[in-house]
Amino acid sequence: MLYDRAAGRIENLTETFDRSADELAWSPDSKTIYFIAENETQKPVYAMAARFGAQQKQIVAGTYNTEFLSARTAKRLFLSGRA
Repeated sequence: MLYDRAAGRIENLTETFDRSADELAWSPDSKTIYFIAENETQKPVYAMAARFGAQQKQIVAGTYNTEFLSARTAKRLFLSGRA
């Protein structure tokens, strides 16, 4: 869910996404949300634009990621998990 304070509006960004998101992080410019979600036997890292109607895309696939850390000043994600 995204709350737009200026407009006083709440938007469900993942209404059509059928997975449970975990380990959320914002990009340094606040335009992208990163998260992990189980997908069968894996936990890929996804990215999506922070706006209604944006599609989620896997940016790290084929792994089981348990957590990650977003570097606020750089364009990097540090992952913990197993291949």
